[in-house]
Amino acid sequence: MAIKTGMEIHGVCQLFDALPLKDVASSNTLIMGYGMCGTIDTAISLFKSLTHGTHDHVTCDSITYIAVLSVCRHGGLVDLVRKYLAELKVHKTEPKQMH
Repeated sequence: MAIKTGMEIHGVCQLFDALPLKDVASSNTLIMGYGMCGTIDTAISLFKSLTHGTHDHVTCDSITYIAVLSVCRHGGLVDLVRKYLAELKVHKTEPKQMH
């Protein structure tokens, strides 16, 4: 799934919403797509819904953290990067080089 422009993200969101069974891979793709299109707040909101278990019973994984860290870095949100790196440790996932 390639997301390059804001116009494409709208179509991808419609596809995502229509998925009968959402999974972590499609959620991660959407987070990255939002970030690449500059809709950083929306990407972070989706991430938060995953971490709080309010998004169709999909939970986040280490790739989800890579996606949100990338989005935060792109948006210059250094404090959120630190917060999410700390969360990784709380979830007993040691940040690796790719994080």
